[in-house]
Amino acid sequence: MDNTVEKKEVKEEDKKLILKKRKKLSEMKKQMLADIYVPVEKISEYTFCFYGEFGFEMITWVPFVKFISEKYNVKVKTCSFPGSSVYYYFSDHTEVSLEDPKVCQGFMQNYLNVSKKLGIKVNKLIFPCLDHKKRRIVVGNCEFNMWNLLGERLPLNFHSKLDFSHVDKELPFETDRPVVTINNKGYTQNFHDTMAHNFFNRWEVIKLRDYLIGKGFFVAYNQFRTVGLNDTEVDCNLNMEDIFGLDDNSYDMNDYYQQLDINEINLNQLNLFNHSEFVIGVQGGGIAMPAACRKDLFAIQRVGDTLDYGNLERMYGVKSKSFYEVDHLLTYLDSCYLKSPSE
Repeated sequence: MDNTVEKKEVKEEDKKLILKKRKKLSEMKKQMLADIYVPVEKISEYTFCFYGEFGFEMITWVPFVKFISEKYNVKVKTCSFPGSSVYYYFSDHTEVSLEDPKVCQGFMQNYLNVSKKLGIKVNKLIFPCLDHKKRRIVVGNCEFNMWNLLGERLPLNFHSKLDFSHVDKELPFETDRPVVTINNKGYTQNFHDTMAHNFFNRWEVIKLRDYLIGKGFFVAYNQFRTVGLNDTEVDCNLNMEDIFGLDDNSYDMNDYYQQLDINEINLNQLNLFNHSEFVIGVQGGGIAMPAACRKDLFAIQRVGDTLDYGNLERMYGVKSKSFYEVDHLLTYLDSCYLKSPSE
């Protein structure tokens, strides 16, 4: 046979194979993007799955799934990232680790990979769709509202508040002072350019520490650090070593976290929030957890889309405010929040 003819036949076979795979993928995408209507008696056949942004998961998705569990008195099956079991305490939860997951709700490859690892059909996974305006999730007579974090009023009709009050254990430090937690995240762990973002640098952390200790508080610093935080490309010092634990009035939780696995770390963070008077942090999904622990929270937000702090106040009855700089935050604490009625 002529080599040219043989090569042509091989190419034709390759094209057919590619077209077949594309058709199969297209059909699978349609299936995954289709509206979901789950009758009450079939709930136990499905797994509520989430692989996306933490704030969205905690503010919208988990409260919806919890509502379904309570309304229909069913032990729902759930699935999410490693370390998520503590947040799905009301369900039969499975943690599935994915290689290089896309942290975006509705990214379909995540859920294809999850279905393979769980050994179940992808149409038995219930998850928020990226293109949420074209898809509905209805369980029983409850419809999931793909609420936009960016300033919309969260509908609470199919929403059950999270409650972590059962997390109550000894803290890794002893103090007679009321505890305030500083919740931080690092530049090099979250961003890849040189703009100022929502995080506390070393000098801001020291300023917060000194102010709070001066006001009679014990300061717990909450930041799990797995990489070096000194970044020579930014005009700030992100090294948080040798700031806390120098006396009996502060503690760096990272020292304790190094001994724990991810679920224990998350559990101990909730425990810390439960034992705090209030929490100071930075804008991002993590602010949902102090609110769920019914703690007032004050956050730095220099750039980025605004999470609707008002919704957290409505959901959990807490006070929350955001500030551009640490000095603004401290001025508010001094002149308003911590000011005694007699002053």
